[in-house]
This record gives sequence, C-alpha cells and structure tokens, in this order.
Amino acid sequence: MRIRSTLSLSLLLLTSACAWPVKRLSQSPNALWAITHGMCVPNVARTGSPSPCAEVDTAAGFVVIKDIRGRSQHLLIPTARVSGIESPMLLRPGASNYFFDAWAKRDYVIATLGKPLSDDELSLAINPTTARSQDQLHIHIDCIRPDARRGLAADDARITGQWSDWAWHGRTYRVRRLAADQLRDTDLFQLVAAQIPDAAADMGTQTIFVTGAANRDAVAPYVTGADAQKPGSAAATIPDPHAKDLYIVVWRVRRASGDGQGAERLQDHACTVADAPAAPPGALARP
Repeated sequence: MRIRSTLSLSLLLLTSACAWPVKRLSQSPNALWAITHGMCVPNVARTGSPSPCAEVDTAAGFVVIKDIRGRSQHLLIPTARVSGIESPMLLRPGASNYFFDAWAKRDYVIATLGKPLSDDELSLAINPTTARSQDQLHIHIDCIRPDARRGLAADDARITGQWSDWAWHGRTYRVRRLAADQLRDTDLFQLVAAQIPDAAADMGTQTIFVTGAANRDAVAPYVTGADAQKPGSAAATIPDPHAKDLYIVVWRVRRASGDGQGAERLQDHACTVADAPAAPPGALARP
C-alpha cells in the first residue's frame, strides 16, 4: 500500500542530479571513496552544499548519493575509509550503525520515484567481497524484487526472532525477524558475526539484506463515499505502511560468480513495485 509521504521537490531534484560526477570517474574500485572523500565532504566544508551527494552527515559519518545504476537506487557510504563488509572496524565496540542510518534514509528512494511506498517495498543490501566493484563500504537502498517480497510474505507466519531457513530461487537463506524499533540498538554486522556460525572469522563471504515486514495487524480505518453513509457499514481497513518488524536475510557466498550472488540480487533497480496499479480504497495491497 503506497501511502508513505514523499520528500520535497527540492530533495527529488537534488538526488536526481547528483549522479553526473560518478559517470566521469573511471571504473576504479576507489571511485566511491574519491567521490565521498574528495568531493562531497570537502564541498560541504567549503560551500555548505553536499553535491554531488544528496546528503553529507559528518557528525554521523556517512553520505548518501544517487547511484548511476537504477531508477531510484541510493547508496549510503561511510565518510571513514572502510573497505567493506569484511572490515574489522565494523565489529569493534562503538562502531557506527550503518544499517540503521541507511534504513532511516529510505525516503530518498521514494522522493526519486515521486510515489509513496510501504516499508515492505523497500530494502537494504550489502554485497560480499566477491560480488562488488568498489572497495569502500556502501549499502544499497532501493526497492525489493516483487517475487522476493511475495516469497517472504508467504512465509511470514513462520519467520520469528530466531534464525531459520528460507528457500527462494533454488537457494537456501537464513532469515529472522527484528522489531523495527530495535534496529537503532542492533548493529547487523555484529549480529551476523555473533549469531551465524563461522561468520565472524570470514565476514567477507557474508551478505545481508533487510526489508520491512508487511503490517497485517496494524491497520487504520478507511471509509469513503456512499459506504461511509450506510448505517451499520463496517469500515474497510488498510495496512500501516511503516513496518513494525524487519526481515533480516543472510547467506554465505562461497565463490566468486558475479553480482548475482550478493544480497543485491533481492533488489529491483527498475523498482517495478512502484508501477503496480494503486489499490482501491480499503483494499489490502499486499502480496
């Protein structure tokens, strides 16, 4: 149900315009670091503008930039030099909670599309060392693949706060539920390292995906037109677009075999969920 509010038009124009310097850089594995450290952060210090990034938060230690790939994909990138998921820095006490920061910035996707989305239509992904082109940590913020959304929703009743198997497209993943309001205090890198067997010793082979769980229990009344005037008519309901819970999906990539092996494979950079016909008032637009 697309009932999440969009950001301002100025934000939309900013995010759509900030991709040009990326195209001018070579395909160096240090391109994202060059943009973050050499352009966005200095520009804020000199002029107050985050360009070519959409946002620079020096206090929290990250930037957000529109990726050149995809319709609405954004990246959250640390302002510190962090190579990727394998970096020991991520497992140190007091490490920045980049997944919390990235989930808080999902409205950039909505603003770029110009269409509201619910949390179960949005997602975060970080790839393993074998399925990335850049040696600077970056979390992909974009839409979820519709078939991945349907697959998780179909298994919703059995996904709990404990890790369990989830089969999708011939692969077995590990999945668990996490209350959305716990993400601030739950570092997912450290959660995976602590709870997935052997992950701490080889974090570079891990890949992590996050999306909202459809809020089937949290509903709001919705009555329109003549139905609202009928004596005794029952109010239709719509789901709350803000996820009460998140799905955390993890798996281990054992060999290098292309980008399709990382968590990004569960994302849809064409964002086709935004093109689905809007549900009529009172309908449940859930898979």
